[in-house]
Amino acid sequence: MASETLINQNELFLLSLMNTIGPLKNQLYVQQAAYIAQELGWINTNYNFDFDLGFPFSNELESDLSDLELKGFVYDTYTGNSLVVTEEGKKQRINIITQGKLLKGLNAGNLITLSRILYLRKHPLWKNDIISGAINVFFTPKEEIECSKEILKTAGVQL
Repeated sequence: MASETLINQNELFLLSLMNTIGPLKNQLYVQQAAYIAQELGWINTNYNFDFDLGFPFSNELESDLSDLELKGFVYDTYTGNSLVVTEEGKKQRINIITQGKLLKGLNAGNLITLSRILYLRKHPLWKNDIISGAINVFFTPKEEIECSKEILKTAGVQL
């Protein structure tokens, strides 16, 4: 039986984010959404993300997500190919992350572009010219960049 005492703070924020956004297609979506939410201060997690794969990935987050599945707080529907928060998971002390609703319904490409732009704004070579960085480093189409800029503007983030 799942118990509130068995969940760490990062897992609690992860559950809150997943519950706010709704079913996420797979673990890649969770990784992207968590990176964006952490970078923008929507969730107070301390995941260490690297960009070795061209998008943010955290081994710690992967471990926490597996742990949440083992505890019965998250499950993979397989038939619908979605990760969802279970009723037991919803009984935890989760919150609605209002800003997280901006990510609801975005596809993997949108999430990856958003995460790349947030990564580049901290990168010493590209922080002053994020758009060129997105185009030159990640070969991101300009229309995807513009879409991401609008989402970030809605979230109150200036580039």
